[in-house]
Amino acid sequence: MIFIINVEELNPSNVEAYKHCLKEEFPENSQDIIAFGARLNKLACGAIFTQIKGSEECCIKSFFVLPLFRRRGAGTALFNALNEKLKQLGIKKVTVQAITSKENIDLLNRFLTKRGFSEAKLLT
Repeated sequence: MIFIINVEELNPSNVEAYKHCLKEEFPENSQDIIAFGARLNKLACGAIFTQIKGSEECCIKSFFVLPLFRRRGAGTALFNALNEKLKQLGIKKVTVQAITSKENIDLLNRFLTKRGFSEAKLLT
């Protein structure tokens, strides 16, 4: 089955549809937030939420894709959209600081190491 995933940059007017995919609250007036959501038709199936730290670094705070859409391109589409935006902004360093389950950290770790990130370190 082929899925056509659409990605949109999140803002206060469209973030409500992605609440089930985000661990972080989306601030109304924050210039240091970059977030994207993925949809299949009208179904919000994933989101990525980052916070800019200084002029050259950002931190991924939340990255989630509904289980049905994992390994079907939603995560890659979100990550690619974020990566393009970060290049435009001159961001050179990306870190991940997320609260998640052991199962999800393993999934995230595999996803990110395939894209050049170092192995995740668990902090308790």
